[in-house]
Amino acid sequence: INGYSLKLDSSGKIDNFRYNIDIENIRDFDNKIKSLYSHKSLNLDGPISITGEYKDKIYNFDIDAKWLLYNYAPYKFFFIEDLFTTMSYQDSNLTIFEYAGEAYILDRSRYLYSSTPSIINFYPNHTTLNFNINNSIKLNGYLTPTNKNIKIFTHNYHLKEPEANLYLNLNLLYKQNFEQTSLKGKIKLLNGTIMYKPKKNYIINDKDIIFVNQKKQKLIDNDLLNLLVKITSKKIKYKFDKNKIYFKTNLTLKKKPNKSEQLIGVISIINGVYNTNGKIFNIGRGELIFSGNLLNPYLNLKAYYRSEPYKITIYITGDLESPILNFTSSPPLTQNDILSILLFNTKASNLSNSTSNVNPAISIFGNTFAKGITSALGIKLNRVELTTRKDGKVGVELEKSLSDKTTIIYKNDIIQTIIVRHKINDKFESDFTFSPDSTGIDIIYTNEK
Repeated sequence: INGYSLKLDSSGKIDNFRYNIDIENIRDFDNKIKSLYSHKSLNLDGPISITGEYKDKIYNFDIDAKWLLYNYAPYKFFFIEDLFTTMSYQDSNLTIFEYAGEAYILDRSRYLYSSTPSIINFYPNHTTLNFNINNSIKLNGYLTPTNKNIKIFTHNYHLKEPEANLYLNLNLLYKQNFEQTSLKGKIKLLNGTIMYKPKKNYIINDKDIIFVNQKKQKLIDNDLLNLLVKITSKKIKYKFDKNKIYFKTNLTLKKKPNKSEQLIGVISIINGVYNTNGKIFNIGRGELIFSGNLLNPYLNLKAYYRSEPYKITIYITGDLESPILNFTSSPPLTQNDILSILLFNTKASNLSNSTSNVNPAISIFGNTFAKGITSALGIKLNRVELTTRKDGKVGVELEKSLSDKTTIIYKNDIIQTIIVRHKINDKFESDFTFSPDSTGIDIIYTNEK
């Protein structure tokens, strides 16, 4: 029936025949059929070929589709390419013997398949579902026009993605009705590696920064999602660049309708290695404690740095938005010397040592200091300024522009301080200050009207 984008070939008897159906475009065909009689839209688009036979009251058929798009909700679509499946239909029961295709899920193309049969039973008032994904994940469902209940289960499933290579167990229950959509259950990470590297974003979440006349973000209309998912794990490796951290989790992800997500529980750090600017820090046992906010856990972390003959221990507490750093060393050092070793691999006294018999400039720009600056920055400085410290000795202030908007300032006063100054726009700039006593951020208004 070429006029309706359909080609149908059939041969055999009325109770035993073979057929081949080619539809150039399902959406166009569906619209043209609607002009003949009223029916519910298929919400499908794409070309499709169906080949099969009818025998002994059983329809057996194969489906090939270069691509298919299913509009399952307003402005929501499921897209799959190179779909192939073998099915049979008898007495309102659909059996999918096998299928394979490239589906676009969560911003990426993913290969879906199964050679384990899936069964869908159609009854007058409900539908039951026993579906298999990748021969491992099982979906058992009971569906009515107003309620959907689907159990999602897998054991020792191998998740292999660019961001993760994990084995895990799932035991989840998905429910949907007019009142809410809920997902409850357990996820257990058995072993493997996470390689996810967080993307940089420039949204300021610090509660100490106040924006006047900022409109409060509106919650999604009719947000009916209800979450209660427990996430546990055995020993998992988190790897990014040359860094690796081993950890365990005991977390619960919670959400009520029209409320924000909450994360409750602990990520227990076992050990790890962190590399930065050519320096290696060994990470000891610690914790990230979540009490609700997904992005701002409480910190109880410990790291070690060796610069012979010294072993420096760094304690990180507070929360992620406002961390507190404390240092100790063996053998004992002053806080100035500890910070100097962390920055320049040498004691503060080697960086600025002024006496009445030594030219201050020579003492400051001695071999040790020059090596420290070269090692830490590796580039020429914009500004070098000698200062008089509060204790009467000679200090130094160094400045280096890293870009048009970012400048690093190093001050060697009674305590050593690093300031990272960033130009946000023509009216605002931020100063992030780091010293042995404290860390903090200041937002500065620079262009008054």
